[in-house]
Amino acid sequence: MRSKAFVIRVLLAFVLVFCLIAYLAGSLAAIAIDSDRMLQKMNSFSDTSLSGVQPQEYPALSSSLTEYLKGKADTPQVEVVKHGQSAPAFSQKEIQHLEDIRGLIALANSLRYTALGLAAMAIIAFFIIRKTASPELIGLIKPQKALSLSLFLFFGAALVLAVWGLIDFNSLFYAFHRVLFRNDLWLLDARQDLLLQLMPEDFFVSYAL
Repeated sequence: MRSKAFVIRVLLAFVLVFCLIAYLAGSLAAIAIDSDRMLQKMNSFSDTSLSGVQPQEYPALSSSLTEYLKGKADTPQVEVVKHGQSAPAFSQKEIQHLEDIRGLIALANSLRYTALGLAAMAIIAFFIIRKTASPELIGLIKPQKALSLSLFLFFGAALVLAVWGLIDFNSLFYAFHRVLFRNDLWLLDARQDLLLQLMPEDFFVSYAL
């Protein structure tokens, strides 16, 4: 019976860790598609002087980007004024990269709802086990220990990432992109790609904080 209780406790802990990670991913995705927040960060961190794009264009750019990432627009492309002439804002490579990002945001949102569903199922399962299983088994499962373990694992991992980011944000940023993307479209050039000029390192550091 002890081994059965231990297995249930470990499974519960991993379900809780998944729920925490998935819900965090969904929450971060929700922040990334907030048009007002993106515009605020563009005004604070973007430098589009090399592209000749003026800050007056930022509201239209933040709106087009967030609407596309939400899945409400077919393309992030928008016409802007570059060096006094109207031109498309983004290159084909930038658009392809944004398509990858939109897919990740959709996945993060799905995981967020999956996490809520799993949490509800775990609660229901616990009440079923409590009513049908022996009191001894319930005492051995000790769900509070599963909760403590899941929080320890989650916040331990978060602390490691936070320290890594404080020490060397560039390497953390690079590692995340290597894990999340199956191609190298994210390797943009700040000298010519407007997307990277709109979202430099400080922009992402602010989001991370």
